[in-house]
Amino acid sequence: MHHQLLIVFFLGSFWLRAQIPEFVSIGDPPQEVTSQNIIAHAIRGIGFRYYWATQGLRQQDLNFKPSTKARSSRETLEHLYGLSIMIHSTVSNQMIKRTNQQKEWTFELLRQNTLDLIQQASTRAMELSDAELQALSIRFYSSDEEIRYPIWNFIQGPLADAQYHIGQLVSFRRSSGNPIDPNVNVFLGLRQLP
Repeated sequence: MHHQLLIVFFLGSFWLRAQIPEFVSIGDPPQEVTSQNIIAHAIRGIGFRYYWATQGLRQQDLNFKPSTKARSSRETLEHLYGLSIMIHSTVSNQMIKRTNQQKEWTFELLRQNTLDLIQQASTRAMELSDAELQALSIRFYSSDEEIRYPIWNFIQGPLADAQYHIGQLVSFRRSSGNPIDPNVNVFLGLRQLP
């Protein structure tokens, strides 16, 4: 009987953990300040902001665009998926392979795949050795030529750009009548209880 209770407890704990979304909060900060932890924490901050900016979006929110020449929220989400590929590829020391498959996905699949890449990138960033971190570069092909940019372009490029576009989503959803949860505190990196 004791073993059966342990199994039920273990399975229940596993099921509960699987039901808790990864980026509901940023989580506890690392105990020490290292380059790896700073980059990983910045990536987690993107995941947290993205999670709440996209939580509860409706079709009318996805269709919203502030003007005829602007991207819609859905198109902005597709761009953010591309940025998550860049972030993940860079910290994994892989060549960036652009794709358009996200255009065919449902919103739910697009959101989950973006969050998965951000989570994997955050985990990978913490695992980097100092030498691997020093060697990081953004790599992609353009006109059959490999282009490389140093880590500084990674910081001012896809990391900063992701935050910029997540802010657009927050503004767009407010304009379409579905503002972000007012209990989300980006400074503290958590959703406060009302």
